[in-house]
Amino acid sequence: MASTHDTPALEVRDLWKSFAGVTVLRGVDLDVGRGEIHGLIGPNGSGKSTLVKVLSGFHRPDGSPTLRVNGTALEAPFSVADVRRVGMGFVHQDLALVGDCSVADNLGFGAAGFAGGSGRIRWRRHFARVRELCARVGLDVDPGATVASLAPAERTLVTIARALGEFEDEALLVLDEPTASLPQEEVDRLFASLRRLAEGGTALVYISHRLPELLALTDRVTVLRDGRVVATRATVELSHDELAELMLGDVEQRRAEPASDAESAGQRRELLRLSRFSAAGLEPVELALREREILVLTGPVGCGASQIGRALYGLTHVEGGHVEVDGVELDVSEPVNAKRLGIAYLPSDRQGLASFQDLTVAENILATDWSSLATAGRLSERTARREAARLIVELNVEPPDPDRIFRTLSGGNQQKALIAKWLRLSPRVLVVDEPTQGIDIRTRGEIYARLRAEADAGLAVLWITSDLEEASVIGDRVMVFVAGRHEGTLEGDLATPDAIGRLSLAAARA
Repeated sequence: MASTHDTPALEVRDLWKSFAGVTVLRGVDLDVGRGEIHGLIGPNGSGKSTLVKVLSGFHRPDGSPTLRVNGTALEAPFSVADVRRVGMGFVHQDLALVGDCSVADNLGFGAAGFAGGSGRIRWRRHFARVRELCARVGLDVDPGATVASLAPAERTLVTIARALGEFEDEALLVLDEPTASLPQEEVDRLFASLRRLAEGGTALVYISHRLPELLALTDRVTVLRDGRVVATRATVELSHDELAELMLGDVEQRRAEPASDAESAGQRRELLRLSRFSAAGLEPVELALREREILVLTGPVGCGASQIGRALYGLTHVEGGHVEVDGVELDVSEPVNAKRLGIAYLPSDRQGLASFQDLTVAENILATDWSSLATAGRLSERTARREAARLIVELNVEPPDPDRIFRTLSGGNQQKALIAKWLRLSPRVLVVDEPTQGIDIRTRGEIYARLRAEADAGLAVLWITSDLEEASVIGDRVMVFVAGRHEGTLEGDLATPDAIGRLSLAAARA
């Protein structure tokens, strides 16, 4: 139960944050009481991750917001060290533990007092401190045991204990999706430890997309949507459906016109078929994609939809099933096979996997096929520049400079150039994973319009997104996935954000 202490553990007022002119956080206000477990929820793109990064000192907030931790004010810009100094710690999905090292070692990395003034480790003192911290989070393990030998929930508790070890007094911990990788039987154990911490005065901000967890664990819940706080409510006053309604909101339906409205789906040629197709984290799925169609795969982050794109292109191990491209069996063992049969794939990691950041725009656009630009085995630079310039203009890449270094473009212009790279090959099937992630509204509209036009011209598009509104706007059909399982398909006007969200939440609750 939340403490009645007058000074809150966390007080945030008028927090704004923008990136390249796109506002992500819009005047966020947040209060967390001492000893309170405070839930934070919102749809993908609502601003949760950005809020965490600002609070942690990773991102600098805009303007001069009010931020107090246990009564101590932080003046912007503040650093990661400043945040730790006032008693705020973070437990991320990536626990950042060294599996081959012991619990004591992991709790000692960077800890004050781990080594004495002589540089020698004070093992007796350190082991006593490790046992104290483990007991505080309800963890009964040998400090000398390796982290790899622990159960998943125990590893999470080690990370929480490490965060608590940085502070001498009352702490405020922010936990970002701490149960994302936990089996269900481990969740109750973690919750018991978190309640124990709260009873001892530690304030917890618990971020999750799982509504049943928030309703079972938290004292209050704050809902973010489109970068704004839309509600903060006592959890005991909320039902599952009421919380879902707060999170999803009343989103106006804005659907793109489907391709070939006079032509039924049954009359269109089937270009891609998956039969009992499975991969790591993905249960067997049946899928058919036709020409002139945009089929959207959606669900919460980590739902398994992205695995389909990676597996189709030979980037992850396929456990079973068959894939046919226009009736021809696809060997999914390596990317060249997918490319040969006309599948193009644009991954979600724009900087790490989809592009060569230190090469030019032209080199990135032409990277998928240089052979068509060669004469008698020699590359024609004039032909290459002309081809790149044509595509830059066609996709409205700004600035229209083929020699510009790719990393100097904005995210939206990088994405348009990468789409141009694949459209240049005239593929039969285009797979795009989170194609508008981190992109401004205007450029997002350009990408919608371009790929809709390509679909109208005969392309089959497999569009993977965790943005429910985007799924409803762009898709002719929408397949919803939760925890690696296909939960249902919505078609045409039935694929509203509310319907997609409710199908996801019902599956998560089941």
